[in-house]
Amino acid sequence: MIRALLVDDQPQILEGLEMLLALEPDLEIVGTAQTAEAAIALAHELQPDIIVMDVRLPGIDGIAATRALGEDLPSGRVVILSLYCDPETRRQAVEAGAQAFVAKYDMTQWLLATIRRIAAQATQSMG
Repeated sequence: MIRALLVDDQPQILEGLEMLLALEPDLEIVGTAQTAEAAIALAHELQPDIIVMDVRLPGIDGIAATRALGEDLPSGRVVILSLYCDPETRRQAVEAGAQAFVAKYDMTQWLLATIRRIAAQATQSMG
């Protein structure tokens, strides 16, 4: 079972993500957050396998949160999910430690496959 934490400041996006991912038998949504600060606290508490993180968040953005999580919680793998898909944002996400980047407009096509791929890589690297 892949345990996921979802982070987005827009309630309708969180709701859509939850509905999409809840249909998958190998995924469990362990928590949701609308700010990076809440996401970091929940990640420490819940120890998710995957953190689906928006870039644009109030306060600390998703890039800075990804960097902080990489330093504090190396087992938490971050998949950035964003409307902002320009090369600079992608570069910043990778440099911050994100394992993958999925555009929100490609979410239904790529997000599930990306989550499963990152979780499988994590399992292989541990075993």
